[in-house]
Amino acid sequence: MRGSEATARVGGHARHYSERKWRGERTRDARARNPTLAGRAGGWGGGYALVDLSGGFPDSFSGAARVGTNAQITTFEGEVGGALERFQGALGACAAAVMGESEWRPADLARRTGLDTKLAWKLHRIVSSEAAMACGPYVPGRRGLAIMSVALGEAGASRAQVAELDEAAEAFLSLVRRHGGSRRSFDALLAEHAESGAERSDLEQRRLAYEGSSYIWGVRAATNLATFIVAPSEDPERLDIALLRGVYDLQRVRRKVPWRVARMFFRSAEKGVRKVERREAIDPERRGTPVTEELPLMDEFCSAPMPEYERIESAQGVVEYQLAEAPVGTQGSVTCVMGEVVRSCQSRYSEDENPLRIRFGLRTPAEMGVVDLLMHQDLFHRAAPRVKLMSDLFAGESTAPYQASDELPTPERLEMVGTDVRRAGLREAPEYVAMLERSLGWLGWDRNSFDIYRFRMAYPPIPTTLMYIYDAALARRPGT
Repeated sequence: MRGSEATARVGGHARHYSERKWRGERTRDARARNPTLAGRAGGWGGGYALVDLSGGFPDSFSGAARVGTNAQITTFEGEVGGALERFQGALGACAAAVMGESEWRPADLARRTGLDTKLAWKLHRIVSSEAAMACGPYVPGRRGLAIMSVALGEAGASRAQVAELDEAAEAFLSLVRRHGGSRRSFDALLAEHAESGAERSDLEQRRLAYEGSSYIWGVRAATNLATFIVAPSEDPERLDIALLRGVYDLQRVRRKVPWRVARMFFRSAEKGVRKVERREAIDPERRGTPVTEELPLMDEFCSAPMPEYERIESAQGVVEYQLAEAPVGTQGSVTCVMGEVVRSCQSRYSEDENPLRIRFGLRTPAEMGVVDLLMHQDLFHRAAPRVKLMSDLFAGESTAPYQASDELPTPERLEMVGTDVRRAGLREAPEYVAMLERSLGWLGWDRNSFDIYRFRMAYPPIPTTLMYIYDAALARRPGT
């Protein structure tokens, strides 16, 4: 059923909801007897790029004490799910009494009851929903519920049906106050558990976070892009890793805001985080100056005039660069693209249980985040990597290990673009294919020898780290 023109056979709904209500009551009785049954099982700028060989972030993450029982954790799902089942059943019974066995649309209900079309549309969405938790966002506020109740009673619903609807509505509103405090906060909680519309709600919450972060940090970008390219070195025992980074249409929201540009560094169990001396710019026009002394810009893909920057010596000897202050708004907008490669940076074979993690820290408020991985087809048996988005609120860039609770849910999924670089275009970066082809040519790598993976997210939350993960079993030396 789609939009306002979806139809419903209300007589059938009434019987369905009656059965659902009975099942819901049995479920709530079971939960009361056994609480454990409650609920369902269930930037680049200012950031960093890190190749992690330490094994310090195992898949099981670090152990941590868990507070609270399973029953406490699932109270929200159990109580709210039961309340919404009851409300959906009561509303379905009232609607069936008014509309009978005929098929109807929101406009039909509006004409029959005198409800405005928006309220009638919400009622239709509620009674038509397959999952009770999914209809929560459409339940009106107290005033709308009162109007709906009176209109349905006057149009033909019995007193008993209306009384049940009112009691179910009041039970739901009491849970809104208890769990959320306000309806806005409650709907945010509900979106995490709703099976329908959760992705849309997630996007809206991230958009709001982007707006707030832009205001707080004083900067925003249209697109935050990172591309890792991994290939065998001249020494067949080792790997080369290249990184392209771009921030598109970076604007200041307030005056006097410089912005830090990330650098690539490496981590190993033996040496921890370390700077890399064998780095070189991908663009041959920039290879005359050491990367540690000059930002490895790819001039032809940057905005004109070229962005101004300054060199900063950061912790652990890692060199970073900071974009200079610029006018606010579009007058100070810059697009900055960089490319660098580290030759023979590590062994291509794993001798222990440490997996390879390629991590990219997201630190710039951006409308779109894209992290691509071009993995050479001779590596890792052409297996697809796993992807995780981790919160950096409590885990540092290079020290504190992640906990399982640091992993953030993402409706987005890893995309296999294919093997043809020409099909890897990005509408947010019109020259992206040319940039890839030019970079692979400069690096001396065959453009048809890579599997291309992509993770894209609108309004990526910050501060977070996106990780591409390859297990060590995929990098065993032949014969071991």
